[in-house]
Amino acid sequence: MAARRPTATLGLTILALLVSCRGPDAPPAPVRPESLEQVFVVESVIEVGEDPADSIADVGAFLERRAGGFVIADRLLPRVRSYGEDGRLEAAFGRFGDGPFEFRQVSSLAETPSGKVVVADSRRSALFYLTPGLRPDTMVSVPGTPRRIVSFGPDLIVRMDQFATRGPSRLVVKPPLFHRLIDGRVAWSAYPARFSLAERPYWGSFATNLVAVAGDSIFVMTSLTYPITVIEAAGDSVGTMGKPSESFRPISVRPMMARNLSSISAACREDPPLATVLLYSTSEENPMLLKTACPTGRSSCSSTFAWISASNARWR
Repeated sequence: MAARRPTATLGLTILALLVSCRGPDAPPAPVRPESLEQVFVVESVIEVGEDPADSIADVGAFLERRAGGFVIADRLLPRVRSYGEDGRLEAAFGRFGDGPFEFRQVSSLAETPSGKVVVADSRRSALFYLTPGLRPDTMVSVPGTPRRIVSFGPDLIVRMDQFATRGPSRLVVKPPLFHRLIDGRVAWSAYPARFSLAERPYWGSFATNLVAVAGDSIFVMTSLTYPITVIEAAGDSVGTMGKPSESFRPISVRPMMARNLSSISAACREDPPLATVLLYSTSEENPMLLKTACPTGRSSCSSTFAWISASNARWR
């Protein structure tokens, strides 16, 4: 028996060397993610109360209140409801419409230091401040459509699509996505969009822009991408954090329009600039007008057309 041990040891050594000699291009070992129950421990389960005459359609935005309890926005109905720590229904507010303190689609909730509840509506250019008991307090107009809000001391950090980018030009710009509101006014804007709508027309369908606040820092990122950007209170980016794991694989993106934008931009910078009509389409039979421009001081001008598709741009 003793004579066979070196053979077994040699065999294990060779096997270990073979396993460790994977080339640099070898795919990483498959990741076996742990289940939710293995990572998190359920501390408590709260069953929320419900008014039979005001049923919950679906749970939307969730807000844990400083003084205890929580507020839940209905994802499908224009309603917000306040609950105690035990899940008891305390108050409800909201109805559908475009009038004062009427909602179309509640997208996010926040709380002020005084306990007021701030409601963001992604289909209205306003923020709605409600009393701690969910009664109307103040309605603040904002220059865009708010999609997510978080408290930042007495102020708000708002993920908002500004109206400055409305119209055809919105398809080729990369506007800032996050804004600090002080007393209802935009103090600064930061974090430009990663892609224009022309470059990634489908991006907004499955990617979201996330924000969190800790101390005097704001952490923002675009889902499905890395890293996290850190923004200080004054609105300046002070660095990044986080990196993808070895198993992360970026989404394969078809560069439909991005490589053609430089040609179009060059034509628009000519002096005098060309009258440009920018068309985007997958076929020449069904174009869509994106942008028109005419030299200053000229009421009529000839047009230069650009067909944008998966192939290179062709000028006519």
